[in-house]
Amino acid sequence: MYKKIITLVIFLLFNFFIFTSVALADDYFDADLHISYSINGDGKTSVTNEITIENKVTEKYSLQYNLNLNNINLSDLKAIENGHELNVIQNKDGDNLTLTINFDDKVVGKGKKRLLEIIYTSNNFARKSGEVWEISIPKVGDAGSYRDYSISIIVPKSFGNEAYISPNPGTVSETENSLTYVYNKKNMETSGIVAGFGTFQVFSFKLGYHLENTKNKYDPVEISIPPDTSYQRMYYTNISPKPVNIVTDKDGNWIAIYNLKPKERIDVEVSGDVQVFANPRKYLTPMPIELFANLKPQKYWEVDDTNIQNLAKELKTPEAIYNFVTQNLKYNSAKISEKTQRLGAKAVLFDKQNAICMEFTDLFITLSRAAGIPAREINGYAYTENPQIQPLSLVNDVLHSWPEYWNDELKAWVPVDPTWGSTSGIDYFNKFDLRHFAFVIHGVSSESPVSAGSYKLGSNPQKDVFVGFSQLPTDRHEDITVTGSYSKTFFVDRKVNLKLENTGSVTVYNTSIKIYFDNNHFEDIGIETLPPFGNYQKNLTIPFSLLAKKTPKVIKVEAYNKSIEIPTLHNQDLLFQIISMFLFFIVVIFTSLVKINKKKHARIH
Repeated sequence: MYKKIITLVIFLLFNFFIFTSVALADDYFDADLHISYSINGDGKTSVTNEITIENKVTEKYSLQYNLNLNNINLSDLKAIENGHELNVIQNKDGDNLTLTINFDDKVVGKGKKRLLEIIYTSNNFARKSGEVWEISIPKVGDAGSYRDYSISIIVPKSFGNEAYISPNPGTVSETENSLTYVYNKKNMETSGIVAGFGTFQVFSFKLGYHLENTKNKYDPVEISIPPDTSYQRMYYTNISPKPVNIVTDKDGNWIAIYNLKPKERIDVEVSGDVQVFANPRKYLTPMPIELFANLKPQKYWEVDDTNIQNLAKELKTPEAIYNFVTQNLKYNSAKISEKTQRLGAKAVLFDKQNAICMEFTDLFITLSRAAGIPAREINGYAYTENPQIQPLSLVNDVLHSWPEYWNDELKAWVPVDPTWGSTSGIDYFNKFDLRHFAFVIHGVSSESPVSAGSYKLGSNPQKDVFVGFSQLPTDRHEDITVTGSYSKTFFVDRKVNLKLENTGSVTVYNTSIKIYFDNNHFEDIGIETLPPFGNYQKNLTIPFSLLAKKTPKVIKVEAYNKSIEIPTLHNQDLLFQIISMFLFFIVVIFTSLVKINKKKHARIH
């Protein structure tokens, strides 16, 4: 009598990623697995598991197949063998669902095969987050138990362009309506598959800042608000109270300036939307001197250290540096606290088990700079469903830190995330996701400006960062108001104050001011960046001249397709000078006549 043996068990664990594992009696069976995930336009996925079980010996055969699903809601379940539908027994225990299929016949004999299909549909594999369709496909756990396995993912083209996919598939094919990504053992031995489809993601945000002037005099206080970058575009709807101005610093940060009274406290609220792009857009290209500043050593970035230098010479490229950081540093979640000490690159090389996102970022930046690759730090918000796999390590409002390096071929700063690459096993070097929202850039300095979420007062600071999925705002216009005033002084040079203010929701780039004196071109002024709620002011000197010969009658200003005319005091100047000269001559003549009259009287006497 043949001995009965079973069991083929597949465990599906779904948290942020879904993992599968299989237990096979390798001495008795060979198993091949192919899983097809066919996703429709609504995100519903039809899953087909094709399992081929081949007997390696004569006296053993399988009688039962068990499939364990965790946190998976399924429908339309069926199991098929040789065109015959088998009964499926479902046993649910909490979030765990066990499917048991008993085979109706015996497949006996060495080399004999049993082909089983388990088919079901589920909404757990694809979902729309904001403007992006995100797909999570399980890792095949205990992959060594399979002789061979493969996965195919069929994605409708209605999802949009591929924003990111990791790891890279073995092959990609397309039809009129869909794309098919095929993976085998070599493509996905270490991780599951994550992908995003869509050109961009949109987040809405509301940020709080708590400011105080502790001095006994008026004092300017600055805050950093999220800026435009190659990978994101800002749409601001409110900054309250309104700042005196918003300017850009050397790293491209947007700095809002407030002039606080002595001992004054204010709460600032900033809100709007951010559009995060899958690929870098055309943006401002930094000057060579600005890139050079991103090669220098800073606190925590000990570029000149001997160990750092030697390691950088060995690694050489951004990808090699990324791989070294992700493979050598270990994330220590126990380190997260308000008193977390930032180690810096030099120290973490000797304490590799004690890193959080700051150390992953610091080491990547320092090694890159030592290798002659400009690099900088980004602090900001990163969306995650599972902080254990995608941790957020900055204490203030649970923010995140990641690096960027300068890609001279793309002429763009390229973001990577070695922290998430290390903790999730996903490639965050070759393809970035649409979940990172930059608040501040640290290039010239490793510590400033301070990120949103860090402007706290008091011993019990409240939450100040609120971010959620959104859609592009309907109001995303550019607008500039142009005003000018003319000082009314006499016998001295006059001043004309020109002011351009961005009253729109987006930044205006590379605009210019053209100034004309009586239709004669006088000066051009270029403005590279004018953020929302920001302004540019220029004082023009109008020289005082005899008979107003050098004083224009009208100053014309053209900026951003708008034109204003500022009347001057030309005619008043001319009239005043003529009257003054007339009075002067009258006085001179009168004085002369008086003197002549006095001389006549003197001769008579």
